[in-house]
Amino acid sequence: MRAPISMCAYLVFTLATTTCAQKNETNAALLALVQAERDFAKVSVAHGIKHAFLNFLADSATVFRPHPINAKPYYEKLEDAPVTLNWYPSYADISQAGDLGYTTGPWEMTDQSSQKRPPAYGHYFSVWKKQNDGAWKVVVDLGIRHAAPANESNGDWQTSKRMHVASAPALGEPELISEREALMQRDRAFAQASETRGRFTALQNYLHE
Repeated sequence: MRAPISMCAYLVFTLATTTCAQKNETNAALLALVQAERDFAKVSVAHGIKHAFLNFLADSATVFRPHPINAKPYYEKLEDAPVTLNWYPSYADISQAGDLGYTTGPWEMTDQSSQKRPPAYGHYFSVWKKQNDGAWKVVVDLGIRHAAPANESNGDWQTSKRMHVASAPALGEPELISEREALMQRDRAFAQASETRGRFTALQNYLHE
């Protein structure tokens, strides 16, 4: 039984390291998506709504006004207005493949004209798709308008339980070697316990751990 146990330990370690690598790739893609959303908002504040949307929308993007329409022609015809539209993501998530994701959060539009009308508030929801060149583009954009928020936000964002924003860095080669050695030590200890106490008793003890 020694060889099968060692093989099992090797397979578990290989699966764990592969899963860790895949998770790190997904986390990196999600962080890139959130950064694209923040860059989108920065361009909107600095250069206006029309310029920002034409640069961050995919060619096939859809918006709702209120019915679904092709977004690019709509914004190409949009006249520049003396307003500033700003927003930030409060929640974001991404597909396991790392090529499709979404962001949502609050938006605020302030009047820059001489009339100085009260700000408008709302929430948006955007679906993003990674393009062939690696850039993220919005493929669906929609939102709602609501009253001014009761509480100010610090701009932090959240995601699903698959990842925490402050995610742990990927294991380096020394850490991987250490983890592999620790796993092999447990494998050897389990094999020895199986020989002295029997496999059933040893397995029960290890499962309880």
